[in-house]
Amino acid sequence: MFVDNDLLIRNIRDSGALGATTQAKCYRTRWDMHEEYESFANLGQIAIELARMNSLAGRSKPDGTPDPIPYGITESWGLIYEKGNFTSPHSHWPSTWGFVYTVKACPNCSPLVFDQMEEQVEFTPKTGQMILFPAWLNHSVPEQTCDHERIKIAGNLDTAWFKNRKLYREL
Repeated sequence: MFVDNDLLIRNIRDSGALGATTQAKCYRTRWDMHEEYESFANLGQIAIELARMNSLAGRSKPDGTPDPIPYGITESWGLIYEKGNFTSPHSHWPSTWGFVYTVKACPNCSPLVFDQMEEQVEFTPKTGQMILFPAWLNHSVPEQTCDHERIKIAGNLDTAWFKNRKLYREL
């Protein structure tokens, strides 16, 4: 599937920044970009395909044949880091998968850091790169030191067994 990074950048800018306090200390869009922009929905579908290829667990039907796990996009948002911006350690739990896509970055831009491993793992951003990870993993982005923008898209995937059914009662 073709990803139009220029269109993603336009959609991120068109959506506008939200002033809500989150772990991301940078320009951040709304959480439901996949519902408003086809470019985000298409990117989420790529993340779903990656999740299907890299299942956390398998299921079988009563007859023993594979029972594919359906996934849906629960949130997606755009991020623009300028010099001095960062994201504090956090996870995307209780979602099943988290994903990050690099729309624009250089090899000197701040990495995506996973620090819950035996040894810290860092991913240097590469334009066009998607990283899929179990949503419970803590991760962060150190302060951006480049003078240009580092543009990313992040999102969450969950199992979609009961797509239109509320599974809890509000108290």
